[in-house]
Amino acid sequence: IFWGIGFILLSYFFFGKFYQHDYYLTSTAVLAALGSTYGAIKMQEYKFGKKLLILLLILMPFVMIGRVYHRWVYTKQVPDELLYSNEAFQAVIPKGKQIIVHGDWTPVVYLYFLNRKGISVDLHSISLEYARHPSFLDMSAKFDQYRVAGFEYIVSQQKPEKISILKNIDYETVSSIGDFHVIKLL
Repeated sequence: IFWGIGFILLSYFFFGKFYQHDYYLTSTAVLAALGSTYGAIKMQEYKFGKKLLILLLILMPFVMIGRVYHRWVYTKQVPDELLYSNEAFQAVIPKGKQIIVHGDWTPVVYLYFLNRKGISVDLHSISLEYARHPSFLDMSAKFDQYRVAGFEYIVSQQKPEKISILKNIDYETVSSIGDFHVIKLL
């Protein structure tokens, strides 16, 4: 009974509440494994339980494939340029240089695949911050904080001329790799 209740609760939270953020449940994996093992042992005591257990074991890989297939095929979380053109990025961004990644909604995947250290910042949010609070902080001063900290390169899927913070800053587009633009701040 407890195994069934646990399964229903986990399914409810897993599929209903954490559809896009299922990694929050990672910490419960050990507890789920222990509960499932105990439930499986208890199910073997009943004739119907053995059949149900075999059915559940057969269904497990299909549920897993159904759960993650769309992420592998239809909505990849990593753009093809980062997966297949890694060497091109490595060639234009010197090793050891910190970068600003503009447009990574994850905000760590791009840095990982670029194999560089840096930060992921929505550069438009800096402009919006200034628009909302013009007396709070000059937007170029906020951006200059990143430059003083040693950030020399920006990697963005948006064309540099469309990034408002760059309008008054000298830069050079070092390379365009697919939809990505590597920008060097001068």
